[in-house]
Amino acid sequence: MKVTFADYGILWLVFRTSCVATLAVICLTLKAQAQAILEDRPHMHNMLVLGENCVFLYHLPMFDLASNKRPTYTSPHRFQVILEATFTVGDESMDRIYTGDRQKNPSTRIYTLNPSEFILSRLVAPGPQSSLLTSFQGTVFRGHLEKGGAAIAGLDNIGVNIRRVVYFREFDASLTEKEKPSQLEYELFGKGQEIFLAHLITRPPDFDQILSVKIIGHSFTDQELGQGVRIVIPESKNQATLRIRANEDVMAEMPIVEGGSANSVKLRPTMELYFEEGELRSPPST
Repeated sequence: MKVTFADYGILWLVFRTSCVATLAVICLTLKAQAQAILEDRPHMHNMLVLGENCVFLYHLPMFDLASNKRPTYTSPHRFQVILEATFTVGDESMDRIYTGDRQKNPSTRIYTLNPSEFILSRLVAPGPQSSLLTSFQGTVFRGHLEKGGAAIAGLDNIGVNIRRVVYFREFDASLTEKEKPSQLEYELFGKGQEIFLAHLITRPPDFDQILSVKIIGHSFTDQELGQGVRIVIPESKNQATLRIRANEDVMAEMPIVEGGSANSVKLRPTMELYFEEGELRSPPST
């Protein structure tokens, strides 16, 4: 068979294309391996436990900037996360023990969870050789576990089962001060009559705040609350000193839907459950 220069050209094109494709596959493989290597190691992610008849978990976040030249947060706690969960031992629900302890201690504002070590990001993205994380072990404390809280009998080393990821966001170190929300923004979540607000954290210095609230003149479905509802307090600057206070009614606006206008809703905060500034500085301080 006679081979012409045109044939050589075609053969060279096929060879070159094959090499490029192979190189692309290699690059993608290396990139995937690099991402796997850069995945956080397992850590202990302490959380607030919210609710009485329902269980919501709030991860206690922190900033930790690698350097000014490399705007990347390196802390394994660089995530703001809200989860709906249940407590079990084997197939038996332990929620009744938690609810009972809450009812016996109505003056205790804070309950906390000390979980076993795990990789937080696997709640929303599977690891290179693992599926989504849907459960882990933990111990529930009455009070703040780092400030004299007491482990609750029957809630030691129990199963923590994730029913729903309500909110999950990794802090973006490239966010500038001008891009930080100028007005107070919160995530509204809960179930039934148990509704909470979590201040949206963006960049240091910032503040962490959780409140229990009532909604006046409006109702949200459990599905809406289970997905979280973003609200804005248009009359308040995004500062800790101007944060929402308990027993002070405020008007909030929900995001504008396409083709519509902002919806207003009246909030009646009943209790500030948690407030923290030091851990939201970079570097964190106590």
